[in-house]
Amino acid sequence: MRLRKKLKTEEKKYMTKYRISEIDLNLNFLSGKISRGLLGGSSKEELDEMRKKMRNLEQERAILLTENNFNVNYRQVDKKWKRVIQLRG
Repeated sequence: MRLRKKLKTEEKKYMTKYRISEIDLNLNFLSGKISRGLLGGSSKEELDEMRKKMRNLEQERAILLTENNFNVNYRQVDKKWKRVIQLRG
C-alpha cells in the first residue's frame, strides 16, 4: 500500500516537472514569435493574443511551482527522473 502511494506521488511529481518543461518551451517559442512579429510588422491584435497566451502560461507555471513546493532550481532533477524523461521523451 505504501509503495503504491509513493509511486503515485512520484508520478505526479514527474508529470508536474514535465508540464513545467513544456510551459518553458512554449514560453521560449512565444517570446521568439513576438520578437519576430514586432520586427516583421504583425498586427496589434496578433501580438496582444500572443502576450495573453504568455501571461496564461506564466501563471500556470507559477501555480505549479508553488503548489508543489519546487524551489527555483527545480530543473536539477535527480538522475532517476532524467532517465524516465529520456525514456518517455
